Amino acid sequence: MVMDLLRGEEKKDATEEAIDDKGSDAGSADDQQDDCEELSDLPPEIAYLSDQVFPSEEALQEALDNAGLGDLRVVLVEGKARLVMPSDQHNLITTNIVSHFTRTWGNWGCCTGTHKIHLPNGRSRDPDISYWGYPRCSKDPSMPGALCPTTMSIPDVVINFSWKNTESYEEEAIDDMMNRGLEQRNGTLSTDLPRLGYLIKVRFSKKRSQGSNTRDIMEGLDIYRLTHGTTVADARDPNNSSADHWCYLVEGPDVFITIKPQDLGITGVWAVVCGDYKIKASALFDKMQNYHTKRQSDGLAT
Repeated sequence: MVMDLLRGEEKKDATEEAIDDKGSDAGSADDQQDDCEELSDLPPEIAYLSDQVFPSEEALQEALDNAGLGDLRVVLVEGKARLVMPSDQHNLITTNIVSHFTRTWGNWGCCTGTHKIHLPNGRSRDPDISYWGYPRCSKDPSMPGALCPTTMSIPDVVINFSWKNTESYEEEAIDDMMNRGLEQRNGTLSTDLPRLGYLIKVRFSKKRSQGSNTRDIMEGLDIYRLTHGTTVADARDPNNSSADHWCYLVEGPDVFITIKPQDLGITGVWAVVCGDYKIKASALFDKMQNYHTKRQSDGLAT
C-alpha cells in the first residue's frame, strides 16, 4: 500500500535534483581527500601498480582489468593509483541493516554485506547489501535455524549506497547489476535478476571553514528504485513507470525503502503471511547523520 502511494507521487525532474554527476575520480590529493571516504595503499596482488603513473582513468581501468580484479575502488591521485576504503560509517550502516533483516525477516530469507555479481569481460560489481528469498535459500548447517543462499551468483534484491553526489561510480555500479549480471562467472546473462535494486545517495550541502577543512551537512537522501532492466536514468525519467526516484529531506514526508515478498521470489499465501519488509528513510537518515557528524567531530574522512 505504501509503495503504491509512493508510485503515485510525481517524480522529481532531473533539473531539480541538484546533483552534479560530472565529477571525476582523478584530481589532486586534497580534492581526493574531500571526495573519497578513505585512501589506502593498493592490495598486495596489485601493489606493483603503485609505482606506475597513469595518464588517464581509462589507462588505470585497463590495468585493473588485465590484473583480473573485480569491483575495487581505485582512483588516481596525482597520477598514482590509490585504493578507496569504505569508511567505518559505511560499514556500520550496512552491518546494522543486515542485522535488522536477519532479526525481523530471517525466517523468510537472508542477506549479506559481502557478495559479488559477475559481469561480462571478467568484470564484477559488489553490492553493499544483497538479499535472497527463502525459495533460493537452504538451511545453514553451521548456524541452526539460519538460512543461506543456495544460488550465490545473483541476489534477488540489491542495495547500494553513495556518500557523494559528485561522482557517478555508484550509479554505474547499480546500472551494471540491474542489466549486465551473469548467472554465474563466465556464464550467461541473467534475464530476471536482480528483481529489484535501490541506490541511496546522500544529499549534501558543503560548508567550507577556514583553510582546507570542510564540513559537509547532510540534507537528505535521494532514493532510486530500479526493476530488472532499468537504470538510474530511467528512474529520473518522469515517463518511465518501471523505475522511481524519491527525495527524502529532513522533516519532510517520509519515504519507505520497500522490499515486497514477490521481489524475493515469495508468492501465494506465504507472501501474505510475511508481508513487506520496509526501511524508513527518516530512521536510516538519522543513523547516517549521527555517524557522519561524529566522524567530522573526530576529524575523520567523511
